[in-house]
Amino acid sequence: KIRAREQISSDQLHRALLPLFAAMPGKGSIQRKEARKRLQREEANKLAKEAIEAGLEPPPTKMIKKEDLPLEVQLDPEEALAKLRENPTDVVWLPSHPLEELEGEEREKAIELCHAIYSALSECDGEETSLQQLRTNWKITELMKLPMFCRQRFIEI
Repeated sequence: KIRAREQISSDQLHRALLPLFAAMPGKGSIQRKEARKRLQREEANKLAKEAIEAGLEPPPTKMIKKEDLPLEVQLDPEEALAKLRENPTDVVWLPSHPLEELEGEEREKAIELCHAIYSALSECDGEETSLQQLRTNWKITELMKLPMFCRQRFIEI
């Protein structure tokens, strides 16, 4: 609408460019993301409240198999919890299992993580890479959020 040879004011330029910038992600996408997270929290709270009212345990936020816990925690969970409460900064890490011991979906996800680590290393073109830099790879980050990896140390995997 504005001719190239005309002298235009900054106000006219602003009005002409406004539709272009209005479509770019920004405040609106952040608000949508916050609203989506708020709805997810509300839904989780609602499910937990319904479970408690029905006399059931609330659903866990992350599923961890009992057999994946360390043996001392399996034998006496109250004592392990008391130790953890004494020093809340201690984190109970789960051991990582060799690939040969895994079965089914766990094995597939472990292989997928191996491929993600390999592809992240190959993207570095032979340069030295820290574990922290590897963890910033989006695929590795997504896989490490899975319940089977969430309490394992990346260095041990």
